[in-house]
Amino acid sequence: MKKSYFILLMIICIIIVFFMLKITLSQSTALKESLKMGDAIVYQKKGIAHHGKILSGKTIIIDPGHGGKDVGSTGQNGTLEKDITLITAKEIEKKLLEKTGATVILTREMDQTVSLQKRVEMAEEAKADFFLSVHYDAFFTHDVKGITCYYYKWKDKWAAKRMNEYLFNSGIKTKDRGVEKGDYYVLRENKKTSVLLELGYISNEEDEELMNSQVFQQQVAKAAVEAIIDYLGK
Repeated sequence: MKKSYFILLMIICIIIVFFMLKITLSQSTALKESLKMGDAIVYQKKGIAHHGKILSGKTIIIDPGHGGKDVGSTGQNGTLEKDITLITAKEIEKKLLEKTGATVILTREMDQTVSLQKRVEMAEEAKADFFLSVHYDAFFTHDVKGITCYYYKWKDKWAAKRMNEYLFNSGIKTKDRGVEKGDYYVLRENKKTSVLLELGYISNEEDEELMNSQVFQQQVAKAAVEAIIDYLGK
């Protein structure tokens, strides 16, 4: 009889330990869940929700333009657009997680090819509240410089305007090329609020040097996050 009670007690202890381990593992992986979408791997991170995290419950997609076989534009000093967009996107992601409590998804975390269609599908699948695509511009002459904020749907124009205002209130030293309607796939086919940033001309030597500076990257990230908070927290 005592032996039966001992076995029963052991079984109960094992069950309790199992559930405690399951809860611990679930909590430790809550900050980074990887979801497979076709050939793309999407990394979803959640900011810690507590008092002051005003975007808790919101989902934001950050889209580093190009990647993999699609290099994008190349600067005079060798900067590749696909590399610098990823740096910027990760800086914005970091600031969003620190300040907002939002769930943040990058369309790519590494140098990989992700189709434009897949990027839009990710926003739809995640039921995103905001989609921000990060790019750097280029021109066939080297004198053109500056930052442009693009929207496609009229309803997104205000979001693009706020993004532009915050960028140029941050102290960034380059030409303000304003807010424009842009017929880009990730804007045109996107049902979610979407803005595309061209954060300088990689073909211009001054802009190329600027975009490779840590100060610039931090200014862009801070401004982008403040603009998103302004838009979604209104």
